[in-house]
Amino acid sequence: MAITSTIKFIPGNISEENFDTTNMEPGSLIFNAQFESGNLARVDVINKNEYDLFIRPDTYNDRQRLWFNFEVRNAMPNQKVIFNFRNLSKKNILLKKGLASPVVKEPGTNTWKRFKSSKLFYTENISTANPNVTTNVLTVYYQFRNENTYQFAYCIPYTYTKLQKYLFDNELAFSTIFRKQVIGKTIYKNNLDLITITNNINNVQKKQKIIFITARVHPGETPSSYAMHGLIEFLCSNDCQANELRNNFVFKIIPMLNPDGVILGNYRSDCLGQDLNREYIEPSNWSSSTIYCVKNLVTQYANDPNIELQFCIDIHSHSQKTNSFCIGNIISKDSKNCDYQLIFPYMMAEGSSEYSLSNTVFDMEDKKEGTFRRVLASIVPDTCFVYTYEISYFSYNELDEGDASGCINYTQNDFENCGKNICMAILRYNEYKSHKRNINIDRSFESFLSNRALNDFKKLGRMNVRKKVIMVPIFKYFLLLFFPTVFGIIHHGNDFDLSNEIIGNPIIQCTPEKVKFSIETSKPFHGRIYVKGEFNKKKCGRSFSTTDDIFEYNNKEEIDHENSFIGTSKLLKKNHNYNKFEHQKINNVRDNKMDMNEPIIFPKGSSIYYPNYENYLIRSFGGAKECPLICPICEKCNCKSRDRRSISHWNDLIIPINECFSKRNSQIETSSETVTFTVIVTFHKNFITKLDKSYQIICAYPQISKTVQTQIDVSAPVPKEVSIVVNPPKCLYSLKDITHALVRHVNIGDEIIHEWNCESPNTDMYSMVVKNCYVEDGNGRRELIIDERGCSLDANVLKTPIYSNNRMKAYVKSSVFKFPDRQYIDFQCSISICINSEQDCSNISPPKCGDSSIRYRRDLKNTSDFETLDIHLHSQTLTVLETKRQSNVEKEEYKFLPLNFSNMSLFPLEFCLSILGFGILIASGTFIFTLLSMAIVILKFFKYFI
Repeated sequence: MAITSTIKFIPGNISEENFDTTNMEPGSLIFNAQFESGNLARVDVINKNEYDLFIRPDTYNDRQRLWFNFEVRNAMPNQKVIFNFRNLSKKNILLKKGLASPVVKEPGTNTWKRFKSSKLFYTENISTANPNVTTNVLTVYYQFRNENTYQFAYCIPYTYTKLQKYLFDNELAFSTIFRKQVIGKTIYKNNLDLITITNNINNVQKKQKIIFITARVHPGETPSSYAMHGLIEFLCSNDCQANELRNNFVFKIIPMLNPDGVILGNYRSDCLGQDLNREYIEPSNWSSSTIYCVKNLVTQYANDPNIELQFCIDIHSHSQKTNSFCIGNIISKDSKNCDYQLIFPYMMAEGSSEYSLSNTVFDMEDKKEGTFRRVLASIVPDTCFVYTYEISYFSYNELDEGDASGCINYTQNDFENCGKNICMAILRYNEYKSHKRNINIDRSFESFLSNRALNDFKKLGRMNVRKKVIMVPIFKYFLLLFFPTVFGIIHHGNDFDLSNEIIGNPIIQCTPEKVKFSIETSKPFHGRIYVKGEFNKKKCGRSFSTTDDIFEYNNKEEIDHENSFIGTSKLLKKNHNYNKFEHQKINNVRDNKMDMNEPIIFPKGSSIYYPNYENYLIRSFGGAKECPLICPICEKCNCKSRDRRSISHWNDLIIPINECFSKRNSQIETSSETVTFTVIVTFHKNFITKLDKSYQIICAYPQISKTVQTQIDVSAPVPKEVSIVVNPPKCLYSLKDITHALVRHVNIGDEIIHEWNCESPNTDMYSMVVKNCYVEDGNGRRELIIDERGCSLDANVLKTPIYSNNRMKAYVKSSVFKFPDRQYIDFQCSISICINSEQDCSNISPPKCGDSSIRYRRDLKNTSDFETLDIHLHSQTLTVLETKRQSNVEKEEYKFLPLNFSNMSLFPLEFCLSILGFGILIASGTFIFTLLSMAIVILKFFKYFI
């Protein structure tokens, strides 16, 4: 029989006994939170249609007030109410952006629904009776259908009793692969369960590879329990991949680390007010008994020579970010292990579009010292990787861009799929180690570090060298390198100084025609600055070497300072929601005084450039406290004791927007346009080194009357007079593989799916047609592949799209192609939105693409009078390789990471050499080769005369 909770009454929760239920009129709501995982402390009745609600703080910890879970009944049919949650303790950026919403379960159904963002209002820093204390208020609008019981919660609840029933049923159904053990008791005598899942569980081999996974250390993080539920469900299934996992690994799972806190309806604490995820350093066998058991168990596994720990994963939920992502450690014992840690996150991203590499981060913050991730990493071997896996409570963006318009609400099924994705990532990781799978890691380990973590990492002296030193397969390329290379290295070696570094952030000055990129270095700079993808184009790069005749920079033009403004740049480490705009007011700059918290406008004298708009659009990166940089550079900048030297080494590159590889994007709703490109700064003239940086540059332009000419014209079109009484649909253009996962890296000949999707609450009101599609190489060349009617011009390249029944979605399959000598391709299409209620849109959607010229003229005549709204869209950029994929067992020409961990030190496939060492090796090899050649010639000469 399944075990139930030992706690029958939750102190501090409101119940129906607080209401005079016998004399209450219909429409006077009755609240109840006296049930497992319930939380609601007080209700103030303003009137029958408005209630102030107060969340009960965690037990013995009044700072934690976020989780709520309560029932409401006795409403009148169609009664509209307002709930004001008056005492939220935690600010929530997702609520503020409209990316978060609580859930409600209506009577007669087991399905939880999320509130629409239009029904939510969130306010921060509200004054209270205590002048030193402020609070945050969430207001919810809801309409009841009847008088039955409704349940409201912060997120979909998952109780201790539900878990116990599920484990009990599994133990009966899967006795040959599933075992449940009670390894500890909580203060309230609830069970701490250890689940073991593997094949032949009654005859487990002595040698074991163990995957250790835990969840729900914080009671309010219910998505972690659903992820664990999905993980167990998949491992116990008949799926062939689940069977392969059970054959290769023994899964040790603790599904609920804090049963007491879950039952009490706490948000973060246990029954004593402790955050158990800070108790791992010295856990008590009484007050933090569950953590004590976990630490002892992992220590036992780590010290057992017959056990090989592969992963330790702690599943959490996150209230401040979208998507799911991993947080890892910075390993100082072996720098290569830092790189190996990237494999699992990349495998997670490969398996699910909701996983975010942009949010994935590695750190060593002091405030995380007592956590599962930090403490267990010091116990287990270096070959075992420890992660915190975070899942957003609320929503995700498949494009991993954090744009509110593209966010999708998590459902219970989505949470469970996160658990399944963990299993699939472990399987792919095992295939990789077995040489059955390849991986392309396109970012260095340092790019996943925050600024503070990167500084700490440098202090350890463990800087990643995977992408920052010359890695040359010596024997393969030996005969291709001769004296000119050696002499070039020796001759130009004095220009390269490893102690040189970039100071602060770049200055970006934007005009409609040009962008000026400026950086300051600690010493004279002798490297190169160039736009990514335009290395050999003179106007898109500049060499600062005094001896570089090949890459000579002749562009001496300056930009118009009076009509320029500061753009934004970000060191390419992680995505900070590049596609989210914020409106900020411009402050006048007088007497050279600037507001540190406002965007910096580049002035000339006392005038400011206003680009014909009241508001100035700027990307939000959170860097408002950086030192203000303004031309000319001041002698000293007082910013947290950071001083400017009187001697500065400034290096700049002026980039013509129309001639260099950049991408323009029009934002219809914000009436704005952005230009985005990547700038590479290399310190050495010939090679990539560990000093080099990559910056993403973004200039945000409010739309003005004139169109800036470029090879990619996606400026907002002039709208025709169309009577639209509701918001226009939101459209998206994406490229997917045959499994409908987003793709960015492809090979020539791969099959992909072009998908255009427009969403609107009024599904029958609109029809869409895809037209004017171009493919671009980013270098000025573009080819039309779908014409203005929406018909294909070359079926071998891209066929005419196929439309859904409601004509709001279209797709077409195609094979990957590319331009000669270009690695990247972009697709751009226009979507025309037609209003069904005002005209017969069936004449243009789907398009009629017959061969008859007469029919074409008739169709063109009929469609010329149609009124439509045009939206210009870009797909994601594709990186195309010319070679086909190699077989799973075939070794690639090069790899970013070694394949076999256990034999790495025996016979290395590659040598890591410094520049000087590389030059000496080539010179020595050439010298020996010359001596051998001379010896052979001399022997033949003597043999001839003898």
